[in-house]
Amino acid sequence: MRHPPGFVLPAIVTALATLVTGCSSSQEKAAQGSLLVTLGASHGPAQARAGNAGSDDPATRLNVAKVTIANVEARKTDGTWVPIESGFPVVVDLLALANGGGTVTLPADFLPEGPYNALQLRITRVEPTLPNDTRVMIVPPTIGWVVLLPVDLSVVGDQSTIVTLNVRLDLSFKLANGEFEFDPEIEVDGVAHD
Repeated sequence: MRHPPGFVLPAIVTALATLVTGCSSSQEKAAQGSLLVTLGASHGPAQARAGNAGSDDPATRLNVAKVTIANVEARKTDGTWVPIESGFPVVVDLLALANGGGTVTLPADFLPEGPYNALQLRITRVEPTLPNDTRVMIVPPTIGWVVLLPVDLSVVGDQSTIVTLNVRLDLSFKLANGEFEFDPEIEVDGVAHD
């Protein structure tokens, strides 16, 4: 069967477009690496914990300090924000991390490879509890607490980029007129590749 001349060229163009699209999709997947954010917490510098300075840390008056991390984003050096799209929100007891010396790994995601210069965390809820199990009310800002962390990192294809963060409880919790306040102070402890 013979096709009209106008039929062959569009069919070839469509076939080539499908082939190119398939190739570019696999190239995009190959050009991704995973980003893992590990979160720890501390009461402050080691010398403060060793002495009596801990009494100045309002978090030491708490029994639990749960926070809800709603999302994490990474900023490429061109200014584009790339969200980590799965596994959030996450609830973390910062006081348990600080007292136990542990860390928690937030949900990982694949990001386009390349250089990044910042991370941004959004905390939407804080649930502190006193030793007598009384819950402390801290009202969040409208969109929550947004923490911008300047950090230079490279996402490398087929590798994990691990960013280690530390929440300073002694700087994040404050007591004003007998009321607890929260303003997260987070430090970047390091960047590594695995």
